Amino acid sequence: MLRVTVQDGTTAKIQSSQQCRVSRHARWRQGRRGSQRFKLARNEKLNRYNFSKKLAHSLIEPQLRRRLECCTLRVSIKRLICKILNEDPPPVSGHEIIRDESRARCALCDKENAKHTRMRCHTCRQRICDDHRSGNGFRNKRLKQVHDKLVRDRKIIKEIFLRTLVDLAEGGDWYTLKKAVEMLENNANFAISLRTKYENFKTSLENITMELKRTRQQWKLDLRNYDIKIACLRDGIKDSVLNSRFQLDYVDKWLSARAESAELQVQKKATPTPRTEYEDCVHNELLRAYALQIKEREELLEYWKKRYAKDTSDLAMRLSIQCEKLRITVQRRGELESLYKLHAGEMRAWLTFKKERAARLAREERSRRAATRIQAWWRGLMVRRGIGSFRYLRNAKKTMPKNKRK
Repeated sequence: MLRVTVQDGTTAKIQSSQQCRVSRHARWRQGRRGSQRFKLARNEKLNRYNFSKKLAHSLIEPQLRRRLECCTLRVSIKRLICKILNEDPPPVSGHEIIRDESRARCALCDKENAKHTRMRCHTCRQRICDDHRSGNGFRNKRLKQVHDKLVRDRKIIKEIFLRTLVDLAEGGDWYTLKKAVEMLENNANFAISLRTKYENFKTSLENITMELKRTRQQWKLDLRNYDIKIACLRDGIKDSVLNSRFQLDYVDKWLSARAESAELQVQKKATPTPRTEYEDCVHNELLRAYALQIKEREELLEYWKKRYAKDTSDLAMRLSIQCEKLRITVQRRGELESLYKLHAGEMRAWLTFKKERAARLAREERSRRAATRIQAWWRGLMVRRGIGSFRYLRNAKKTMPKNKRK
């Protein structure tokens, strides 16, 4: 044992080569006894390729087992999954597949894209093709869009995993996964901002439509009042014209009568008594004028009655049309609200899935790092102590001359 003083004043102990070998052997024996407690220290020797391959297999194994439990998955895909997992394929029960000898059109396919199949559904006994049996057939455009979105997301996630594994194998960094997480967060924030903008636009549109409806109703009322006023003014103008005509006729006759009377007074002639025929003629003319006026008033009254009936029928018809439009609008609004609620649930489910996936990836990363450290520690221990495939190092150390010191 030697003591050496370092520059900072501390002393360090240096053992001789023989003491180092004895202490190494003791530590190796102690580590061998302690290594029996840990099973991770007995891992087989793996190169980087096999280690990456096993890591990828362990990452996709839970997803494969979940897919294997799906009852609508095709038998061929189940066989491929069992082949990857080195398991026997599950037996196909008789009630899941009903096969006929004749072929018929699928009950769920459209007439344009109809497919013929021999399979029947075990519940309703109707013909069903492979697409609808595996869940790929869709009845409307909305389900098709949702399925395409899920397929695109699955491809993106698969590409992210592959690039992340490649980056880990090459440089050991998580740059691709971080960028993908940032991209997903940006997409989520963008979707939230779009939703808020949509809500704002929707409320503003509703307010504008309500304001337009109120102004339209006010304009209708004003137009109706103006029509009534115009009709009253027209009636007043006609009455005033007739009255003015009667007054002018009366004034003309009165003036002519006064002129005749003045002439008679100048001539000092005896005024003849008015004839009864003339009075009767004037009286008849007045009665005829009053009868014509009464007839015109009656015709106007009949005309306005007909117009009132027609206008009321038109208003009733328009009111029924508007009520039907309001009912359709309310129904459409309910459908849109249910669709929005469904979309909100899918977004919440997606956010929950992202959180669970992040937690799962963190756990797998911790386990991988722990496995890497344990494997590195065990390989270093094997090299230092010369065990296993590094046994030749122990013999090389024994053949070194004892007097050779550094």
